[in-house]
Amino acid sequence: MDSSSVFVDLGCGRGRAVLQVAMHSTVRKAIGIELSESRLEQAEMALKQLQQQGVQLWPVELQQADLSSCSLKNGTHFYLCATAF
Repeated sequence: MDSSSVFVDLGCGRGRAVLQVAMHSTVRKAIGIELSESRLEQAEMALKQLQQQGVQLWPVELQQADLSSCSLKNGTHFYLCATAF
């Protein structure tokens, strides 16, 4: 991945992978998509804590959405892990 990449974590849960990519790569944007409102809230809290601590992050976008109906057209790199559970 490089500075032209858009990383999309499908079923981002609490945001571990999407935030890791945002911290340790040069992607143009890191997007996390999660169906569960409570898990997305946890990801948003983790993002806020990192920002408050001054951690350098590439742009992060967290979305509550259903993977079967959301648009994925802007992504260039996709990550999917254990969405069946």
